[in-house]
Amino acid sequence: MPRRRGLRPRLLAAVVRWNATLAFAAERQVVIQTGRAMSSNQLTEIFVELLEEGTACWRPVRAIPLGEAAFRIAADQEIPTEEKWAFSPGEAVTCEPREFQNGVKGLVATKRLGAG
Repeated sequence: MPRRRGLRPRLLAAVVRWNATLAFAAERQVVIQTGRAMSSNQLTEIFVELLEEGTACWRPVRAIPLGEAAFRIAADQEIPTEEKWAFSPGEAVTCEPREFQNGVKGLVATKRLGAG
């Protein structure tokens, strides 16, 4: 029985395409998962001063690091109606380290950065 010469290269090409598709799908999943992990890992906690409180009060908020001592307050945060923050969600700020009266150390938003 003679062997069919054309079948083998087509079969090989199909296997290669199938493997490439699987490899691409797997790589895409890794990229998606890494992106999600990076997004959640990028958020850090900083403190924003509460105004009109009569005493020094600070609200911990989520922020995205922009560079050395620079952060952008997460835009999806809502300011409680009874509070007035020194900086608004979405604003870029510079931070300085501070130790609070209870011994907790954190980064405090001190100055608004230029538009960006």
